Amino acid sequence: MGAKRKSKDKEREKPGVRGHTLARRAQAASEAGTPLPLTWDDETGLPTGPYAADFASWVGVQTKLYVPIHTEDFRKLNPKLAELLLERIRAAFIVPDCYKDYCLSRAAESLRQWKVNVSRYDLYVDKNTGEMKSHPPSKYPNISQTHWDKFKAYRASEKFKALSTRNTENITHKDSIYYGSRGGYRLVNETLKKEHGEKKFDRHVTWNAGHTPKSDKERTQYDKAIVANIEKVLKEFEEGKFTPTRREDILAKAIGRPEHPSRLRGVPLHVGVTKLFGKTPRKKRKVTKYTDQMVQLLASVVLKINAGGKASEEELKMIESILPNKDNDETNVAQHEKVGADEVLS
Repeated sequence: MGAKRKSKDKEREKPGVRGHTLARRAQAASEAGTPLPLTWDDETGLPTGPYAADFASWVGVQTKLYVPIHTEDFRKLNPKLAELLLERIRAAFIVPDCYKDYCLSRAAESLRQWKVNVSRYDLYVDKNTGEMKSHPPSKYPNISQTHWDKFKAYRASEKFKALSTRNTENITHKDSIYYGSRGGYRLVNETLKKEHGEKKFDRHVTWNAGHTPKSDKERTQYDKAIVANIEKVLKEFEEGKFTPTRREDILAKAIGRPEHPSRLRGVPLHVGVTKLFGKTPRKKRKVTKYTDQMVQLLASVVLKINAGGKASEEELKMIESILPNKDNDETNVAQHEKVGADEVLS
């Protein structure tokens, strides 16, 4: 057993690094043709329950097996390959159609993290000199030599170097530091539920928990200011001086900046604006439907005009009375504009 462990560490070339995920329970379910059930959180749209961790592992395993490692943008993945990936995920788990997009976004995140790990532990012979390994790591037999060469070429390109430098600078000058687990705010929420027994927590509560340092570390000055602002806004809320709105809740008010549509603070990675805040309410528009009499009137006028004649004053007044008022915002003008000579004469 000890020799086997040493051989694995030697292959990874860095002791303590996680090995290749196997997802045995999901694999067994896939082979038996009995997909495992998932419970989906109505608030966040994320999988929960006893098989949630297995699901995350399975998505990662299938992503490594079917998505080429040199893929730069997951959104441009071949649609047939994306369908195959979904098919493999659903072979082990029951996933309703409404959560297919979540599965793919989860796979995109798995691909990103996989490429980071391979670059960190398996790409270089000597990172100081920039010398890369000629062949793909043996623990990933699905990586072909062609894909490995393309992956190396992109990692050595000026485009990637510029992106890497920018990301490093962003991390170095990071004002806010997240101290939670790598499971993100999903696990922060679960921890809070175990500690307090509540079903749902507002974003400012989960953000505060995720940015609370452990051991002897301290919050950044930026995070300290946000915590102070949260307390201030909470006091204003209790006194009736602040009313949270759809996009400006307590956390947004405390931070003082609008949310980025694709990455919201204090919530799990795959929760977007619509999922968190709901759809923007829209005014109902009234649609005026044409009666048979209206259609006949319009048809007769069109025939006269096509024959070189003119509509009578009485006909014009009747048309004016039934056409929508341009000043009425609740009228769907487009509905009436569709009625043309061909349509009314058909």
